[in-house]
Amino acid sequence: MPIVVNQNLYHGRPPRMDFTRTTVATHAWHISCKGTLMMTELANDQIDGPARLLVVDDEIWICGFLKEVLTYNGYDVVTVTSEDEALRSLEEGEFDLVLTDLMMGELSGYDIIEKTRQLSYAPEVVVMTGNSASEHATRVLKFGAFDYLTKPIESERLHLTIQRALEHRRLKTEVARLSGDDPSVRARVFEGSIGFYDSVTGLANRSLLFDRLDQAILRQTGTRKHIAVIVVSVDQYRQVSLVDGVARGDALLVTVANRLQNVLFDRDTLARPGSDEFAIVAEMDSADTVMMILSKVQQIPELIRSSDGTELRLSLSCGIAMFPGDGRTAQELYSHAFAALDTQQRRGGDGYQFYESRQDRTVRQRINLERRLEIAVRSQQLTLSVQPYYRFANGAPHGGEALLRWKDEQEGHVSPAAFVPLLERSRLIIPVTEWIVGELARLQTDMIQAGFQDYHLSFNVSPVNLQRYDDAARLVALMTEQLPDIHQIVVELTEGIFLSDTDTTIRALALFRDAGIRTAIDDFGTGYSSLSYLTRFYFEFLKVDRSFVSKMDESPKDETVVSAIISMAAQLGMATVAEGVETVTQADKLKHLGCDLAQGYLFSKPMPADQIVDHFKQCNEIEELSPVLEGA
Repeated sequence: MPIVVNQNLYHGRPPRMDFTRTTVATHAWHISCKGTLMMTELANDQIDGPARLLVVDDEIWICGFLKEVLTYNGYDVVTVTSEDEALRSLEEGEFDLVLTDLMMGELSGYDIIEKTRQLSYAPEVVVMTGNSASEHATRVLKFGAFDYLTKPIESERLHLTIQRALEHRRLKTEVARLSGDDPSVRARVFEGSIGFYDSVTGLANRSLLFDRLDQAILRQTGTRKHIAVIVVSVDQYRQVSLVDGVARGDALLVTVANRLQNVLFDRDTLARPGSDEFAIVAEMDSADTVMMILSKVQQIPELIRSSDGTELRLSLSCGIAMFPGDGRTAQELYSHAFAALDTQQRRGGDGYQFYESRQDRTVRQRINLERRLEIAVRSQQLTLSVQPYYRFANGAPHGGEALLRWKDEQEGHVSPAAFVPLLERSRLIIPVTEWIVGELARLQTDMIQAGFQDYHLSFNVSPVNLQRYDDAARLVALMTEQLPDIHQIVVELTEGIFLSDTDTTIRALALFRDAGIRTAIDDFGTGYSSLSYLTRFYFEFLKVDRSFVSKMDESPKDETVVSAIISMAAQLGMATVAEGVETVTQADKLKHLGCDLAQGYLFSKPMPADQIVDHFKQCNEIEELSPVLEGA
């Protein structure tokens, strides 16, 4: 079963306004009626005729649909469906706006944005995406897009977004004509315009932020003063929005925005340039002033908890770039502050980090890797390997763990520790997990036909798959439908699932139990510090992390820890699996401690999934592993 990332305009669901390809005229009339006044005002500004729009999407019917709708509303629309057509049209024509899909095979919306930067006429870019993850939205905005639209696209949102983008382009042209280098004129032009404020918080949006940062740079260039650009992220925003809904997430943003306003001076700028991010532009006589601001920002979570009585563990992460040392343009300063923020978040968040030059390079490398990973998912470049595990009692195979693998065209084999978190951040892990289920269904069928119907197959399920009850329910339904024997499947879960909403986790685990799916705790001892969840949830297997097993040869303390884990699991009715067994000494100690199953290079490295059945046959024929374990 191929990995399917649905990029259709309606994202596999009925359209929100009951419009089909046969009712385009009605759809266009609805847009026209709702936007008559604004369209008329915009038309008065279009001295040289209607705005020219370039629509880029590899779905022919989407291009045709958008062309008919937008043409009806008075735009001059050109549509293209391939990379060559898109690049040629941008070079040969002059467009006011480019409306492009995010992922289109070899071409992406990022490539389109990059191309527009090279053009003298600099059109605005609006990106359409079928992925609703906030990271995608934030990323395309940081890359230079004016805005993004999530499929299914609401007609009013499409209409207003295009108008705002065209108004923004007109204003940029007007500002350049009227102001020259005079920041006060630029301020009056922008402050008097609409569409430059965030609709949720009422703060300046990304466009107005950059203009005010430009003004600050003009004022302070040649002086001894400093400018601090601080990007602040609400660490729990995504969790709150997923679990409690977007309205609750928005309410959290408003609360944080109000607190941030109280921290700043009137001359400072506070903006919301991204989904879970705020940006501060503060001009100061001494660079030391930024530490005072950061101290107050870090106190905000406690102030919210004490005043609102919320039980949510709230924290803020900050990235800081300073003018002139860290950059001399608005784009440089903002990008460098975001790079610093990214570094802090990778360290666990809840703190601040100043920009260092190497951070920018690291962030760019990660973004490029994310882009290639998205292409790899769409083009089915991910593969499965299986690492067997064996019974300590008799050395016989007991099954295997399915492991996700990716061979990147540029970097070769990429560690799952590097690319799986990227899949989780973008929520691409959900369709990838569904693809894994399909692959396991084929593999289990082959195993049953070869006589290995009692062997287990396990695979990892990310906490992201369980954050929403509907996602967990869909996964269980898919497993029930496709897997020949669901009772021989083991779902491996890390301790990280217990850091999210407990009620949702309980309901999700109940789904697995009720369907007869076995569960295992993976990497035990490296994550969640509390053991209380072991008494609240039932798991059949507990996997001892390799970090303990690998040190058993030299460290009596680690051997003691492993012994305690095995004993505890036995008393709780769980079988234990030792990960990363690489030496006979480790195998000897684990067997005598009562460990049930072994997995590691001592017995077998991971192998392509299509080779695992032959491996099991060989093990049964020559019993090659029994002497290793029996001699232990």
